[in-house]
Amino acid sequence: INHCSGKKHKYSNRHKKRLENILKQFGQHITAIRTYLSKPIVEDGDYETNLAFWCHICRKNVIKNTSNDQLTVIHGGSLEHLASSEHYQNIHPFWIRNGIDNNRKKEFYILKDDFLKYKIALDQVLTQIFDKREEATMKLAADIKQQEQDRSNINKLYRDTNAEVIIYNTITSSLGVLQNPTGWHEGTRVWGGGVIKYSLKSDQWFPWPIDLDEESCKVAMENEDTDEGNILSGATPPWLLPDEDKQQGIGPSEEAFQQHVAKEEAKRRNPKRIGANYDRTTTVNENWLPLFGQVWNSGPRSHTRRDFKQRKN
Repeated sequence: INHCSGKKHKYSNRHKKRLENILKQFGQHITAIRTYLSKPIVEDGDYETNLAFWCHICRKNVIKNTSNDQLTVIHGGSLEHLASSEHYQNIHPFWIRNGIDNNRKKEFYILKDDFLKYKIALDQVLTQIFDKREEATMKLAADIKQQEQDRSNINKLYRDTNAEVIIYNTITSSLGVLQNPTGWHEGTRVWGGGVIKYSLKSDQWFPWPIDLDEESCKVAMENEDTDEGNILSGATPPWLLPDEDKQQGIGPSEEAFQQHVAKEEAKRRNPKRIGANYDRTTTVNENWLPLFGQVWNSGPRSHTRRDFKQRKN
């Protein structure tokens, strides 16, 4: 509100009309905020934390909601400002400066006692929210623990019902070597060796005969009479042979590659272009140029026409 016209300005009709509109709108906003005194509302997370309103009495923006990143108190900042000492102290100068009736002051601030009652009610709401969250967390933990216990019981029941006593026999080879699939015999470490099952569905193992005797461990090697030899015969591996021994190249030849590139370029051209179907492999002589019109002759058109008639006759 402009007060540059002197002290008499507040008595003018224009000033009174504008002041009444401002007080009406501001009063309606404060009345809406008062409804949260008796019923505090708390939202999860950051809920509209950037909203603000203009306090005409204090001449500044006031944040409406207060938040701690987990919970947001709706109009917590608005109620705290309207009940603050700063706001209450600015009311009297604003009333004197604008010539407002003193009986309307109580509409534009909140009493300290009412704000204290609001804080008590807010604490109760927050306590209920925290209790619900803790209860939900404890219930979730109990469900997880129960699931783990059920899984453990099922596994134990399965092991108890399917457990079978497996006895592995220790076998002595012809050389006196003890062999047992477990690798132990009467507390002594013995040869475990290769073991196989009696059947695919059986849990009973027995030693593989190849480990029982020294003779059975020998593997006969077939002698292949080849000129090149192999690694077992002591020949040089193929990848260590010099390049001149291998005449066959790897991959396509350069000529085949150039032909492939030319075909790929031809595919990208417009098939309906002028000269696309022209056979460039045909041979022509020097007289392929047309004689009519003498378009390659110099001079006027009449000379070429005369030459054309002479050739025709």
